[in-house]
Amino acid sequence: MAYSSVFVFFVGMALAMVPVLETKGAIPAVMSTAVWGDAALSAEMAWLAATLGGIVVSFIAVAIFLPFRKLLEKIPFLKRFFDVCDARVIEWLAKQTEKRRIRIAKRDEKKAINALKRNEKKAIKNTKVEENKSAKPVQKNEKQYLGEHVSQSSKYGANPPSIKNEEKSIKFGENSQKNTQKHVHNTMHSTISRKYKREKHKNEDKTKTYSWGKFWIVFIFCALPIPLSGVWTAAALCSVLRLDMPRSLLALTVANTIDSSLVALFCFTLEEYINLIMTIMMTVIVLAVVYQIIRYCINRISRGKRTQ
Repeated sequence: MAYSSVFVFFVGMALAMVPVLETKGAIPAVMSTAVWGDAALSAEMAWLAATLGGIVVSFIAVAIFLPFRKLLEKIPFLKRFFDVCDARVIEWLAKQTEKRRIRIAKRDEKKAINALKRNEKKAIKNTKVEENKSAKPVQKNEKQYLGEHVSQSSKYGANPPSIKNEEKSIKFGENSQKNTQKHVHNTMHSTISRKYKREKHKNEDKTKTYSWGKFWIVFIFCALPIPLSGVWTAAALCSVLRLDMPRSLLALTVANTIDSSLVALFCFTLEEYINLIMTIMMTVIVLAVVYQIIRYCINRISRGKRTQ
């Protein structure tokens, strides 16, 4: 039977919407020449089909799981489960933000200390320069020096201008050092208060504070090209973490695009072995389904024997 490339494209979109398969199974499936022959899609077209299917199914999954969570929360046991999961995630995110805050505070403190040391060195240099300017030149004639000293002492009293200039330079150095310390302290305090005033305000409502942290958790989980990390499981994770609908949709759509890009790149580099990859993937899926069926039957039989 001959297939058209358009039909295979829509099949790829449909496979990307199926749970468990999704983009990881849809891309190698529509690229397999053993199944579709000449109608098999290229890596670019397979990526486009899987991405569009993933975007469509992300809206469907969010529309199903988020309202379904509200219904499940009416059951006390499941409400406690959601509360525990949400509290654990919030606690972990709070620890990470606290570590980041401490790291930034230490960095700002080091910068302030280095600035203080530089300003102290500048103040010491300024005092030395003032001392050199106000220093008395060496007199060749001792009598002339004594005469000038007596005349200065008689005119200015016990504090001639040279001594006053030295005192002024020392006071200037002390004042400049104090001013630099105050300036560094004020700048450090203002930067720290500006950076963490918003966090203190946001801590009043933890759900809003850590919503972007939950967003990144869902995004990373969905973007990783590993089994059982697709759109459906990520949407279920959004409902468990109580992430709002706009952020859930943004995380799922962008992460699904990145996931399909990685899978398409992998299949493009190994295009010669795509039939082997398809065979291995289908074998693993069939074995997983058979294992679940056998496990379910064994559990049913064991429960029946216990009741007897």
